[in-house]
Amino acid sequence: MKHLKRISGLTFFVAWLSLITTVANAAQHRPPTFHGHLRSFTELQPIEAAPLTPMYTARGGVTNLRRYRGKVVLLNVWATWCAPCVYELPALDRLQAVTDEAGIAVLAVSIDVEGMTKVAPFAARLDLKHLTVLTDPTGRIVDRLNIREGLPWTFIIDRQGRVRGYLMGAADWDSADGRALLNYYAGLK
Repeated sequence: MKHLKRISGLTFFVAWLSLITTVANAAQHRPPTFHGHLRSFTELQPIEAAPLTPMYTARGGVTNLRRYRGKVVLLNVWATWCAPCVYELPALDRLQAVTDEAGIAVLAVSIDVEGMTKVAPFAARLDLKHLTVLTDPTGRIVDRLNIREGLPWTFIIDRQGRVRGYLMGAADWDSADGRALLNYYAGLK
């Protein structure tokens, strides 16, 4: 009987050790935490393909997210009338300045119905030199990304074109924690 208790105790110990190892390994494969001003970054499950809705460039061309395959994309949806968005844009500009070589694209997509007519002079006043500013005056991106309330919303899209997570509200994306989150998805240390 004592022998059986020893075996079951050993079995319990091995199972417990296995559980602890599994939890530790799972924690290592999770992105670092990142907190915005109102909420935290949320991973999406299941992972879905990013929408390929048309977006308009500053030069009047049309593009979509397929152009950025192979890069990690930080996609920020904003508007000129949104105060938290305006606060966040300079941080996104600074972030793009230091991440371009790392295969990370920072895209700011305005949903202003006036399109570049309103957005281009606004971006110039903010002196955004590195940030790719696009527009979606029809708001299709809002529908496809299921944006339900308020702005800004920021999404991380992996190199395969899949939306990995989002953050609602403004954040300091150029902070060490913001860069660590992007580096996680870019596979950088």
